[in-house]
Amino acid sequence: MPAIRKGAVITFGVALVVIQIGDTYVPRNPLTDKATAMGVWVFYTLFVVVAFLIEKILSRRQTDTP
Repeated sequence: MPAIRKGAVITFGVALVVIQIGDTYVPRNPLTDKATAMGVWVFYTLFVVVAFLIEKILSRRQTDTP
């Protein structure tokens, strides 16, 4: 695995862990079911898009290099 890809994967994983820890331990007011569903949808979609872009950009760099 190239170093840049490894760094991107590790950074993305650390970001996911930080978000999960913040969501679990930071006190906040309870949300409605609709707000919870929308938040989950937005953030999961964002995570998928970021992971897709990391994969696409890094695989493009790998194929462009002779």
